[in-house]
Amino acid sequence: MPPFSLMLHHFYDHKNHPKGQGAISGDDFECLLDYMTNNYSLLNAKDWMNLALDGSLDKDDVCLSFDDGLRCQYDIALPILNKRGLTAFWFIYSSVFEGSIGKIELYRYYRTVKFKDIFEFYEAFEVRLKKFNFYKEVEIKLQKFNASEYLIEHSIYTDQDRRFRFIRDIALGSQRYEQVMDSMISDSDINADLLFKHLWMDNDCIRDLHTIEHIIGLHSYSHPTRLSDLSINEQYEEYSQNYTHISRLLGVNPTSVSHPCNSYNKDTLEVLNNLGVNLGFRSNMSQPKPLSLLEFPREDHSIIMKKAGLRS
Repeated sequence: MPPFSLMLHHFYDHKNHPKGQGAISGDDFECLLDYMTNNYSLLNAKDWMNLALDGSLDKDDVCLSFDDGLRCQYDIALPILNKRGLTAFWFIYSSVFEGSIGKIELYRYYRTVKFKDIFEFYEAFEVRLKKFNFYKEVEIKLQKFNASEYLIEHSIYTDQDRRFRFIRDIALGSQRYEQVMDSMISDSDINADLLFKHLWMDNDCIRDLHTIEHIIGLHSYSHPTRLSDLSINEQYEEYSQNYTHISRLLGVNPTSVSHPCNSYNKDTLEVLNNLGVNLGFRSNMSQPKPLSLLEFPREDHSIIMKKAGLRS
Protein backbone atom coordinates (compact mmCIF):
# COMPACT_ATOMS: atom_id res chain seq x y z
CA MET A 1 0.00 0.00 0.00
CA PRO A 2 1.42 3.44 -0.91
CA PRO A 3 1.66 6.37 1.54
CA PHE A 4 -1.82 7.79 2.03
CA SER A 5 -4.06 9.93 4.20
CA LEU A 6 -6.90 8.62 6.32
CA MET A 7 -9.97 10.64 5.24
CA LEU A 8 -12.49 11.68 7.89
CA HIS A 9 -15.75 13.61 7.78
CA HIS A 10 -18.58 13.17 10.29
CA PHE A 11 -18.66 12.45 14.02
CA TYR A 12 -21.58 12.00 16.40
CA ASP A 13 -22.15 12.28 20.14
CA HIS A 14 -25.94 11.83 20.55
CA LYS A 15 -26.11 15.38 21.98
CA ASN A 16 -25.14 18.19 19.63
CA HIS A 17 -24.24 16.04 16.63
CA PRO A 18 -26.64 13.31 15.45
CA LYS A 19 -25.53 9.97 14.06
CA GLY A 20 -25.87 9.83 10.29
CA GLN A 21 -24.54 7.70 7.45
CA GLY A 22 -20.79 7.26 7.86
CA ALA A 23 -20.51 9.14 11.16
CA ILE A 24 -18.33 7.75 13.95
CA SER A 25 -18.18 8.41 17.70
CA GLY A 26 -15.24 9.60 19.75
CA ASP A 27 -14.77 6.04 21.01
CA ASP A 28 -14.73 4.76 17.41
CA PHE A 29 -12.10 7.37 16.59
CA GLU A 30 -9.94 6.36 19.55
CA CYS A 31 -10.01 2.72 18.41
CA LEU A 32 -9.27 3.73 14.84
CA LEU A 33 -6.23 5.76 15.93
CA ASP A 34 -4.99 2.84 18.03
CA TYR A 35 -5.18 0.61 14.96
CA MET A 36 -3.44 3.18 12.75
CA THR A 37 -0.67 3.67 15.31
CA ASN A 38 -0.09 -0.08 15.64
CA ASN A 39 -0.15 -0.89 11.92
CA TYR A 40 1.22 2.19 10.16
CA SER A 41 3.62 5.03 10.73
CA LEU A 42 1.09 7.70 11.74
CA LEU A 43 2.70 11.11 11.26
CA ASN A 44 1.79 14.65 12.13
CA ALA A 45 0.60 16.69 9.16
CA LYS A 46 3.68 18.89 8.76
CA ASP A 47 6.06 15.93 8.99
CA TRP A 48 4.07 14.00 6.38
CA MET A 49 3.92 17.03 4.09
CA ASN A 50 7.66 17.71 4.33
CA LEU A 51 8.49 14.10 3.51
CA ALA A 52 6.01 14.10 0.61
CA LEU A 53 7.50 17.23 -0.94
CA ASP A 54 10.99 15.81 -0.44
CA GLY A 55 10.04 12.50 -2.07
CA SER A 56 10.99 10.66 1.12
CA LEU A 57 7.74 9.06 2.25
CA ASP A 58 7.86 5.39 3.18
CA LYS A 59 5.05 3.05 2.13
CA ASP A 60 3.63 2.87 5.67
CA ASP A 61 3.60 6.65 6.27
CA VAL A 62 0.05 7.84 6.95
CA CYS A 63 -1.49 11.17 7.95
CA LEU A 64 -4.98 12.30 8.93
CA SER A 65 -7.21 14.66 6.96
CA PHE A 66 -10.60 16.18 7.71
CA ASP A 67 -12.82 17.65 4.99
CA ASP A 68 -15.44 20.40 4.98
CA GLY A 69 -14.77 22.37 8.18
CA LEU A 70 -17.44 20.60 10.23
CA ARG A 71 -18.15 21.56 13.81
CA CYS A 72 -18.47 17.93 14.86
CA GLN A 73 -14.82 17.42 13.90
CA TYR A 74 -13.74 20.30 16.13
CA ASP A 75 -15.95 19.26 19.06
CA ILE A 76 -15.34 15.51 19.02
CA ALA A 77 -12.16 14.65 17.10
CA LEU A 78 -9.90 17.57 18.01
CA PRO A 79 -9.79 16.92 21.78
CA ILE A 80 -8.73 13.34 21.04
CA LEU A 81 -5.99 14.54 18.71
CA ASN A 82 -4.82 17.06 21.33
CA LYS A 83 -4.63 14.31 23.95
CA ARG A 84 -2.45 12.22 21.65
CA GLY A 85 -0.31 15.09 20.39
CA LEU A 86 -1.44 14.51 16.80
CA THR A 87 -2.02 17.09 14.08
CA ALA A 88 -3.87 16.75 10.79
CA PHE A 89 -4.81 18.41 7.52
CA TRP A 90 -8.15 20.28 7.62
CA PHE A 91 -9.55 21.06 4.18
CA ILE A 92 -12.25 23.74 4.28
CA TYR A 93 -14.57 25.30 1.75
CA SER A 94 -14.93 28.98 2.46
CA SER A 95 -18.46 29.96 1.51
CA VAL A 96 -19.87 28.75 4.85
CA PHE A 97 -17.33 30.89 6.73
CA GLU A 98 -18.55 33.93 4.84
CA GLY A 99 -22.26 33.60 5.53
CA SER A 100 -23.52 31.14 2.92
CA ILE A 101 -25.51 28.07 3.86
CA GLY A 102 -23.63 24.99 2.69
CA LYS A 103 -26.42 22.96 1.23
CA ILE A 104 -24.48 19.70 1.17
CA GLU A 105 -24.41 19.62 4.97
CA LEU A 106 -27.90 21.08 5.33
CA TYR A 107 -29.27 18.28 3.18
CA ARG A 108 -27.26 15.69 5.07
CA TYR A 109 -28.60 16.94 8.40
CA TYR A 110 -32.15 16.77 7.03
CA ARG A 111 -31.59 13.16 5.86
CA THR A 112 -30.15 12.23 9.24
CA VAL A 113 -32.82 13.63 11.54
CA LYS A 114 -35.95 13.13 9.41
CA PHE A 115 -35.52 9.56 8.15
CA LYS A 116 -34.82 6.29 9.93
CA ASP A 117 -31.98 5.54 7.51
CA ILE A 118 -30.49 6.67 4.23
CA PHE A 119 -32.54 4.20 2.20
CA GLU A 120 -35.82 5.63 3.48
CA PHE A 121 -34.58 9.03 2.37
CA TYR A 122 -33.64 7.75 -1.10
CA GLU A 123 -37.15 6.39 -1.53
CA ALA A 124 -38.75 9.66 -0.39
CA PHE A 125 -36.45 11.65 -2.66
CA GLU A 126 -37.50 9.72 -5.76
CA VAL A 127 -41.17 10.02 -4.81
CA ARG A 128 -40.76 13.81 -4.57
CA LEU A 129 -38.72 13.90 -7.79
CA LYS A 130 -41.64 12.44 -9.74
CA LYS A 131 -43.68 15.56 -8.97
CA PHE A 132 -41.37 17.79 -11.01
CA ASN A 133 -41.88 18.41 -14.71
CA PHE A 134 -38.28 17.42 -15.49
CA TYR A 135 -38.72 13.89 -14.14
CA LYS A 136 -39.16 12.43 -17.64
CA GLU A 137 -35.68 13.68 -18.51
CA VAL A 138 -34.33 11.94 -15.42
CA GLU A 139 -36.02 8.67 -16.42
CA ILE A 140 -34.37 8.82 -19.84
CA LYS A 141 -30.92 9.42 -18.34
CA LEU A 142 -31.41 6.65 -15.80
CA GLN A 143 -31.62 4.17 -18.66
CA LYS A 144 -27.85 4.63 -19.02
CA PHE A 145 -27.16 4.09 -15.30
CA ASN A 146 -25.23 0.95 -14.37
CA ALA A 147 -24.46 0.55 -10.67
CA SER A 148 -21.57 -1.82 -11.43
CA GLU A 149 -19.82 0.85 -13.51
CA TYR A 150 -20.68 4.19 -11.90
CA LEU A 151 -18.20 5.50 -9.28
CA ILE A 152 -16.59 2.07 -9.08
CA GLU A 153 -13.45 3.60 -7.60
CA HIS A 154 -15.46 4.38 -4.45
CA SER A 155 -15.91 0.97 -2.89
CA ILE A 156 -17.74 2.35 0.16
CA TYR A 157 -20.84 3.20 -1.90
CA THR A 158 -23.83 0.86 -2.08
CA ASP A 159 -25.79 0.49 -5.32
CA GLN A 160 -28.42 2.81 -3.85
CA ASP A 161 -25.72 5.39 -3.06
CA ARG A 162 -24.49 5.21 -6.65
CA ARG A 163 -28.00 5.61 -8.06
CA PHE A 164 -28.67 8.65 -5.90
CA ARG A 165 -25.38 10.28 -6.88
CA PHE A 166 -26.05 9.58 -10.54
CA ILE A 167 -29.45 11.25 -10.29
CA ARG A 168 -28.01 14.17 -8.32
CA ASP A 169 -24.92 14.85 -10.39
CA ILE A 170 -25.71 13.56 -13.88
CA ALA A 171 -29.48 13.38 -14.38
CA LEU A 172 -30.40 16.53 -12.45
CA GLY A 173 -27.41 18.79 -11.96
CA SER A 174 -27.02 21.10 -8.98
CA GLN A 175 -29.83 23.56 -9.72
CA ARG A 176 -32.58 20.99 -10.22
CA TYR A 177 -31.30 18.83 -7.39
CA GLU A 178 -31.54 21.79 -5.03
CA GLN A 179 -35.09 22.47 -6.21
CA VAL A 180 -36.12 18.97 -5.18
CA MET A 181 -34.29 19.04 -1.85
CA ASP A 182 -35.46 22.54 -0.94
CA SER A 183 -39.06 21.53 -1.61
CA MET A 184 -38.66 18.58 0.78
CA ILE A 185 -37.07 20.70 3.49
CA SER A 186 -39.75 23.37 3.14
CA ASP A 187 -42.27 20.76 4.26
CA SER A 188 -40.25 20.05 7.41
CA ASP A 189 -39.46 22.11 10.51
CA ILE A 190 -35.75 22.43 9.61
CA ASN A 191 -34.47 25.99 10.11
CA ALA A 192 -31.26 26.44 8.12
CA ASP A 193 -30.30 29.70 9.82
CA LEU A 194 -30.48 28.17 13.30
CA LEU A 195 -28.33 25.24 12.19
CA PHE A 196 -25.45 27.35 10.92
CA LYS A 197 -23.27 27.34 14.05
CA HIS A 198 -24.27 23.76 14.78
CA LEU A 199 -22.97 22.34 11.51
CA TRP A 200 -19.77 24.27 10.76
CA MET A 201 -16.75 25.65 12.52
CA ASP A 202 -16.22 29.41 12.49
CA ASN A 203 -13.12 31.45 11.72
CA ASP A 204 -12.00 31.33 15.36
CA CYS A 205 -11.91 27.53 15.18
CA ILE A 206 -9.73 27.67 12.08
CA ARG A 207 -7.35 30.13 13.73
CA ASP A 208 -7.15 27.82 16.74
CA LEU A 209 -6.28 24.83 14.55
CA HIS A 210 -3.58 26.84 12.79
CA THR A 211 -2.13 28.02 16.12
CA ILE A 212 -1.67 24.46 17.36
CA GLU A 213 0.21 23.41 14.21
CA HIS A 214 -2.53 21.78 12.13
CA ILE A 215 -2.47 22.46 8.36
CA ILE A 216 -5.42 24.32 6.83
CA GLY A 217 -5.89 23.61 3.14
CA LEU A 218 -8.16 24.34 0.19
CA HIS A 219 -11.38 22.52 -0.63
CA SER A 220 -12.89 25.03 -3.13
CA TYR A 221 -15.16 27.96 -2.25
CA SER A 222 -18.67 26.50 -2.56
CA HIS A 223 -17.92 22.74 -2.74
CA PRO A 224 -19.46 21.87 -6.14
CA THR A 225 -19.97 18.13 -6.47
CA ARG A 226 -18.83 18.24 -10.12
CA LEU A 227 -16.04 20.80 -10.06
CA SER A 228 -14.43 19.24 -13.13
CA ASP A 229 -17.49 20.24 -15.18
CA LEU A 230 -16.69 23.92 -14.59
CA SER A 231 -14.63 25.98 -17.02
CA ILE A 232 -11.04 26.76 -16.08
CA ASN A 233 -12.10 30.33 -15.22
CA GLU A 234 -14.90 29.07 -12.97
CA GLN A 235 -12.50 26.66 -11.29
CA TYR A 236 -10.06 29.51 -10.75
CA GLU A 237 -12.80 31.54 -9.05
CA GLU A 238 -13.65 28.60 -6.79
CA TYR A 239 -10.08 28.14 -5.64
CA SER A 240 -8.90 31.76 -5.65
CA GLN A 241 -11.77 32.78 -3.33
CA ASN A 242 -10.99 29.83 -1.07
CA TYR A 243 -7.30 30.77 -1.15
CA THR A 244 -8.00 34.43 -0.34
CA HIS A 245 -10.21 33.56 2.64
CA ILE A 246 -7.61 31.27 4.22
CA SER A 247 -4.61 33.52 3.55
CA ARG A 248 -6.36 36.59 4.98
CA LEU A 249 -7.62 34.67 8.00
CA LEU A 250 -4.31 33.03 8.93
CA GLY A 251 -1.71 35.36 7.45
CA VAL A 252 -0.12 32.49 5.52
CA ASN A 253 -0.79 31.15 2.05
CA PRO A 254 -2.37 27.68 1.87
CA THR A 255 -0.28 25.17 -0.06
CA SER A 256 -2.39 22.01 0.19
CA VAL A 257 -5.74 20.88 -1.20
CA SER A 258 -8.18 17.99 -1.22
CA HIS A 259 -10.35 17.62 -4.31
CA PRO A 260 -14.05 17.85 -3.32
CA CYS A 261 -15.91 14.67 -4.35
CA ASN A 262 -12.69 13.67 -6.14
CA SER A 263 -13.77 15.90 -9.03
CA TYR A 264 -10.88 17.55 -10.84
CA ASN A 265 -9.10 17.58 -14.20
CA LYS A 266 -5.98 18.98 -15.82
CA ASP A 267 -7.46 22.49 -15.64
CA THR A 268 -7.85 22.09 -11.88
CA LEU A 269 -4.23 21.05 -11.48
CA GLU A 270 -3.14 24.04 -13.58
CA VAL A 271 -5.20 26.41 -11.43
CA LEU A 272 -3.75 24.96 -8.23
CA ASN A 273 -0.19 25.10 -9.53
CA ASN A 274 -0.69 28.74 -10.46
CA LEU A 275 -1.89 29.46 -6.92
CA GLY A 276 1.26 27.91 -5.47
CA VAL A 277 -0.45 24.79 -4.12
CA ASN A 278 2.07 21.96 -4.06
CA LEU A 279 0.37 19.07 -2.22
CA GLY A 280 -3.02 17.55 -2.92
CA PHE A 281 -5.21 14.57 -2.09
CA ARG A 282 -7.78 12.50 -3.94
CA SER A 283 -10.71 10.87 -2.13
CA ASN A 284 -9.89 7.25 -2.97
CA MET A 285 -6.90 4.97 -3.23
CA SER A 286 -6.54 4.89 -7.01
CA GLN A 287 -3.37 6.46 -8.33
CA PRO A 288 -3.24 8.25 -11.67
CA LYS A 289 -0.13 7.67 -13.76
CA PRO A 290 2.04 9.59 -13.69
CA LEU A 291 1.17 10.50 -10.10
CA SER A 292 1.61 14.17 -9.27
CA LEU A 293 2.10 15.74 -5.85
CA LEU A 294 -1.47 17.01 -6.15
CA GLU A 295 -2.96 13.51 -6.35
CA PHE A 296 -1.95 11.55 -3.26
CA PRO A 297 -4.45 8.81 -2.36
CA ARG A 298 -6.75 8.79 0.64
CA GLU A 299 -8.62 5.94 2.27
CA ASP A 300 -12.04 6.47 3.80
CA HIS A 301 -12.13 5.75 7.53
CA SER A 302 -14.91 3.17 7.06
CA ILE A 303 -12.68 0.92 4.97
CA ILE A 304 -9.89 0.96 7.55
CA MET A 305 -12.40 0.29 10.32
CA LYS A 306 -13.70 -2.78 8.50
CA LYS A 307 -10.14 -3.98 7.94
CA ALA A 308 -9.48 -3.55 11.64
CA GLY A 309 -12.68 -5.36 12.63
CA LEU A 310 -14.08 -2.20 14.20
CA ARG A 311 -17.68 -1.02 14.14
CA SER A 312 -18.26 1.51 11.34
